[in-house]
Amino acid sequence: MKALAFSAILLGFIAFWSFKPEAINNDGLRSEAVAINYGQFRNAVFDYAQKMKTSGVIVPGDPGLTALPFGWKNIRAWEGLTQEEGDGRLYCYVYGPAQPQEVVAVQKLFNQSMAVGWNNAGVFIRNGGPLALPPVIPHGAVVSVMRID
Repeated sequence: MKALAFSAILLGFIAFWSFKPEAINNDGLRSEAVAINYGQFRNAVFDYAQKMKTSGVIVPGDPGLTALPFGWKNIRAWEGLTQEEGDGRLYCYVYGPAQPQEVVAVQKLFNQSMAVGWNNAGVFIRNGGPLALPPVIPHGAVVSVMRID
């Protein structure tokens, strides 16, 4: 029994001294946290836009965003925009600043949806091909778009 206890302690020391904190992928965890935060805001904005069916800007703290979890705080400066496009239909855009790995995490969260991509000089880059974006959406932003019926 003493030999078993000694080996457990020895293995504990070996594990402790061989631990390398740089081996933890903090960037992956951070990207995942940003993606989840964006996803919660995106879903709340789309829910709100479906109910309101009017053009305008939607920001965190808007009283109409009742679908956000209690105590939700935005990690980034997420925004929503609903506007009528040339085809006469109302579209909702949800966007905000993101690093490339965070955009990938958002796309992964939404199962590579064609409605999720990023803004490259006014063009929505996504799995389904390019699409023109409103000029208010900044270059490099993660973007989701949805038609409001």
